[in-house]
Amino acid sequence: MAGNAQRRYTLIPVRIPYSAALNETFGQGSANVGAPLKSTATDFKFTSNLCPLPGEYTIVNKSICSTWIQPKFCNFHGPLKNPAYWDNYFFRPEDSSGYVMYVNNTHYNSRRILYTDTVSNLCGGSAYHFFASIIYTLPPSSTCNGPDFTFEVLTLSGMVLQSYRAKDVDYSSKFIMPPAESKCIVTIYVEPFPSTVPTVYCPSEFAVDDIQVIPFGPQPTINIAGYDSLKWVIGTCFQSTTPVVLNSAIEYSFTDPFSRLTNTIHALSNAAYQWEKSNDYGLSWSDIPGASNPTFSQIFSTPDTLLIRLRIGEAANISNKNCSMVSNIIEVQVDDAPKNYTIASNSPVCAGQNLQFNAEGGASYIWRGPNGFFDNIAYPHISNASLKDSGTYYVWLYSWGGCYVKDSVHVVMIGTDVHGGADTAICKGRYVKLTASKGESYIWSPAAGLSSTNNITTIAKPEVTTTYTVKVTDKFGCSDTASVIISILNNNEVKAGIAATGYICRAYDSVYFADNSTGNIAKWQWDFGNGQTSIAAKPGVQNYQVQAGKNSYAVKLTVADSTGCTDSTVHILNVVDNCYIAVPNAFTPNGDGVNDYLYPINAYKATNLLFNVYNRLGELVFTTTDMNNKWDGRRLGAEQSAGAYIWILQYNDAAGKKVFLKGTTILIR
Repeated sequence: MAGNAQRRYTLIPVRIPYSAALNETFGQGSANVGAPLKSTATDFKFTSNLCPLPGEYTIVNKSICSTWIQPKFCNFHGPLKNPAYWDNYFFRPEDSSGYVMYVNNTHYNSRRILYTDTVSNLCGGSAYHFFASIIYTLPPSSTCNGPDFTFEVLTLSGMVLQSYRAKDVDYSSKFIMPPAESKCIVTIYVEPFPSTVPTVYCPSEFAVDDIQVIPFGPQPTINIAGYDSLKWVIGTCFQSTTPVVLNSAIEYSFTDPFSRLTNTIHALSNAAYQWEKSNDYGLSWSDIPGASNPTFSQIFSTPDTLLIRLRIGEAANISNKNCSMVSNIIEVQVDDAPKNYTIASNSPVCAGQNLQFNAEGGASYIWRGPNGFFDNIAYPHISNASLKDSGTYYVWLYSWGGCYVKDSVHVVMIGTDVHGGADTAICKGRYVKLTASKGESYIWSPAAGLSSTNNITTIAKPEVTTTYTVKVTDKFGCSDTASVIISILNNNEVKAGIAATGYICRAYDSVYFADNSTGNIAKWQWDFGNGQTSIAAKPGVQNYQVQAGKNSYAVKLTVADSTGCTDSTVHILNVVDNCYIAVPNAFTPNGDGVNDYLYPINAYKATNLLFNVYNRLGELVFTTTDMNNKWDGRRLGAEQSAGAYIWILQYNDAAGKKVFLKGTTILIR
């Protein structure tokens, strides 16, 4: 890719992909419990205990939430209302050391302030989202399903801008600041349960994170010119004379990520643009001087890594980030030419051995050498190199952004060339014996498919057409190589298989046989052991008049594909005296060898079997799908008491019909 910028793409973990006028994340840290809120921020009392009592809250580390709170926090007795949302939102990898507010609202049946604060430096006439992520940690019951929350926004004079009540995992309330107003008071209330629901029946615990007030307006998006909008990283070289170009677009109708509703937004009356950069990976942002157009174009002449995003708003408010909407983020990597790199080879190399190269210190590589050699990996090689492979090999080492250096390594080949013997062809799954000329030591390669790699003879059973090479070293230490190609006649191994029951019943029975062979089968030859044969792919049902004293029948299938590759298999039909499936009405698990177990008897020809045993409380004490798996009267190793137990048996009979049976059995001790 000489002369062209090289690009790689990754997702960028950024804490907040928008500009927030209020951003209460409850902090970050490694301690289990974080710092409390200011006393005026909530009606709940702070506790440093991980399990707050009713009326209390704690600030708990998310790593504790994900490993401890989520499955068994305090009164938690069931699955989260929406565990997928808990995992995806509350436990983002980039915020795993953050804290959440965990509240115990149990037994409180009056309106309480969950959180309140004054938000400043807003713009009159601008729209904002008041947002918080709240998740119940107790399962819903038949009497209650967690409290409601009211999101309220007031001016300092007390005028209500928004009052929104809802019950969900996350909440969003949109409001518009009055002209000339720059401050508002935001409050989240926990509403009481209905008077018809006694609070004793409504345990109430929930977690809160990311209480935010953010600008609401047209949504800008940016992308790399010439690439789709999913590309997040662009690389360039500090020596490049081609500018990095980012395009932008503004969406006026989109799905709000908070309310999950489609919103149509009025266009800005006098839109202004300001491109921003971050050199600390999103922790802080600064304006790029002069970058105030819808398209960003710049040549970077200094190696660096930075993030770029676009901020838009009304021209009169563009300098106030609390009144601006921001775009997605693109990382720009301005690379230097590779330095401190290494290139090497394993020269000198005897003819017939592998010539190996390696390079380190670049993001990508291009190799060129004698005899048209070309490769674009860090560690290329030439298998079974010959004398003509001697010479100088050149490598271009590229950075991610397209900067490169050129270097070379000289290779010397020694020894003489040899030629392989006759090639051969086999069916897949078969083998062939390979023999080398006499020497002191032997190395066969590749090892895949070989029974041995260091003997004069080896058995080769390759999966695909393979060229095997043997290196023979004599007593003087000189080595020569020879090769042979083992061709595989067919793409898929021919493997004969029979699908059928393993049992037949006296004195007369019938069996359905199906071909279960693998490979591209073209021919079939059946011998059913009852005097009948067939060449059909689907031979159907065979009848058996079971002779007295006959204990089994051998069924043989031979198959072949279009290349002539064949395989055979034998399926044994065992003769049983009784195929009537029944469950005993009593059993005595006393270890005397008589009636010690409970199981479906004679279920030889049943398929899709399921056998469950329940105690009188309706608890499952035993289950199996295997007719040979028997209940010994124990549950989790403990002996069960004597008495009646209910069993349920389901299976498909020999005709494929679904059978459902139910009954009771007495456990006698």
